[in-house]
Amino acid sequence: MKTIINPNEARKFGRFLDEQCRDLAARNAQVSKKLLELHVSWQDRKYDAFTKLFDEASVKLSNFLLRAEKFSAYLRAKSAIADKYLGK
Repeated sequence: MKTIINPNEARKFGRFLDEQCRDLAARNAQVSKKLLELHVSWQDRKYDAFTKLFDEASVKLSNFLLRAEKFSAYLRAKSAIADKYLGK
């Protein structure tokens, strides 16, 4: 039998994707915290402009992370179906 997906590789990528997403979310939180701390010593329009840009990027990153989480779940389900088809 032949499938169009290697279930082991799909699961492996799903785990990798989950790990990278957790790392990205943690790093984004760290940058956000540091940016707030910086506001004590940086209070001008450039700070406000950068904060706005960062907030917009954070929203886009959050949307990506949500979609990546759903894709990872899809890969797990697809792998289970492929395993069943292959008799594993």
